Amino acid sequence: MGWKQAYERADELTAADQPLRESWEYHGVRGILAVALAALGESVATDTLVRHLDQGPAHVRQLAVALVGEHLASGTDIDPAAVDMDDPQMATWVWLTRTWPADGPWEMPRGTARGRSDPALDILTAWAALAAQRSGSGRSTATSDLVDEHEQPAAPVGFPARYPSVWSACTVWAQALMLWHHETHPEVWLTANASHDDTQAVEALLTAALVDTACRRGLAAEADGSQIHLTPLTPLCDVLGIPYRWERVVEMLARLAGQFSPAQNLLEAVQLPGPPGEDDEAYRKLLKLTEAVVLANAKAAPLPAETTMKQLTAGDVPRLVDQAPALAQAARRRHDTDRAMNGPDDSPSGNA
Repeated sequence: MGWKQAYERADELTAADQPLRESWEYHGVRGILAVALAALGESVATDTLVRHLDQGPAHVRQLAVALVGEHLASGTDIDPAAVDMDDPQMATWVWLTRTWPADGPWEMPRGTARGRSDPALDILTAWAALAAQRSGSGRSTATSDLVDEHEQPAAPVGFPARYPSVWSACTVWAQALMLWHHETHPEVWLTANASHDDTQAVEALLTAALVDTACRRGLAAEADGSQIHLTPLTPLCDVLGIPYRWERVVEMLARLAGQFSPAQNLLEAVQLPGPPGEDDEAYRKLLKLTEAVVLANAKAAPLPAETTMKQLTAGDVPRLVDQAPALAQAARRRHDTDRAMNGPDDSPSGNA
């Protein structure tokens, strides 16, 4: 598939999934889909496209080797002066792999993962997988859109009913939990002097802990992640909380690695090369930040009216679904604020 055809199909998939064409999310999802489609070829089936995207941003970089070469495929913050920016394929890749000011401006309205400077490729690959999956199933509700409760009773308002995978579902929820926490408890991140690498690591830990808890609670049996919203919050601290032992994280990832390929990648990434004890404080900082996100959300989440003492004691509540209205409202506030600050985007078609 040539770039023009790939870009047009990507735009169709994104338009059916993302409500704001001028947004940062729309541009990122469309660009990631276009790269994957151009690399995989015109005969690629939707389920194959979803399977590739669900392997994460590192896999998209592998696909991009065929389009931009190995060096640029692995690059970040590529110098526009060093490449042909008149080539829309190259311009899209440069845009997808550039970092952003954590607090803006972002050149266009942006509602997700504010406070992070990571490239759109790292943040939105899961969103692109969702867009592709929903196109194949005839569903077209954006993560940031309100979901019709009567049409999709299983889905909390503001979240999809189904996902490409359990890991993708937990990634979306982890991003939502962190967005809310950044907005309501900015002092935690300032006091910890958290870097963008710390934020990315916390999101990864939170995602893995959600997957692990869902598996232990029997909520990961549905491959489309449709039961993840029922995952309770406080059990995440079984791994993340006091006494903040990194060995528990490694054990958790080892449990998950056989079933979830992103867990294997994390398992390899988190085992730093320093001698025993050297990285203890850095690990403890990450665990404390992740625990803070979990506990703040759990404390803020309203309990269901029918909650029993037995459920509270067992850690069955609060659940993600109980905090979902606050998470959706936080995402909407951020999106509306950013749109008001940045105004509409007028970037040319085919260049991100």
